[in-house]
Amino acid sequence: MSVGLAAGIAGLAPANAATSAPPDITDTSTPPLPYRVPDTVIDKQIPADIDWDTVRSHDVRQLLPDSELGTLLDQQAPFSYGSGTKWSDAIPRIPREPGGEYERSGQNSFFIGKLQEKAPISYSTPQVMGPMDLTYSVSSSVTKTHTEQTGWTFGGSVGVKVPGISPSFSFGYSRVSSDSVAYQQASTLSAKYSVPDGKYGDIEVRKAGGEYLGYVFTQVNGGWQMSPVKFFVKAPGYDQPVTWNPATVDPTTHRVIGVGPARGTDDTDTQEENR
Repeated sequence: MSVGLAAGIAGLAPANAATSAPPDITDTSTPPLPYRVPDTVIDKQIPADIDWDTVRSHDVRQLLPDSELGTLLDQQAPFSYGSGTKWSDAIPRIPREPGGEYERSGQNSFFIGKLQEKAPISYSTPQVMGPMDLTYSVSSSVTKTHTEQTGWTFGGSVGVKVPGISPSFSFGYSRVSSDSVAYQQASTLSAKYSVPDGKYGDIEVRKAGGEYLGYVFTQVNGGWQMSPVKFFVKAPGYDQPVTWNPATVDPTTHRVIGVGPARGTDDTDTQEENR
């Protein structure tokens, strides 16, 4: 999937000009989202575009302790451990090995993850001082999708192109097998954000879904091994690859102090609609 983002800035509004009210801003780093993200995911096969290299078992344990992991696997693992043994009893003795693409050759494989971050930011437009109008558009098209579970889980990749920003960047995504909604083949967005007077503002473009830390479990030669991993899963039931939201930035620290509600790329919005 490729996504192109075009951003433009309108001229400064006169000091006595009537300006539209900005969207409601909440004091939180994650905006209200038009979808839900599950706290945990478990599915067969291996996530798409998986990060095997930067994650260690210690990192996963901080978010998903072994006791919680064992309970979840006892309840939801797609395969039994074997020999009448519960997963919760077996976890302490399962080898933890660095993973790689060879995991696909295992007799059985599945992954489990716990949510680390909802709606991670893919791109933020340059910050501008208000009063000023920030306008932009987003278009997307779908490519490189995995439509069958043949080693990898359902999923694909999203490429993001920002005119004037080089290089372009991309992210991979997985879609759990219970999610019957795929990303739209194409979508567009036009929007306008009136940055309040005396404040900085920008537009955040976020992945629609969540990033997870967890493990890939692979059955090899009758035994199991587990590899720590990080991966991104699209929001179940949601067909947009990214959302956008306005952000208000402190003029002194340039830190985000509030974000407005996230909108999908099939929405068209201007500030007049947010009065």
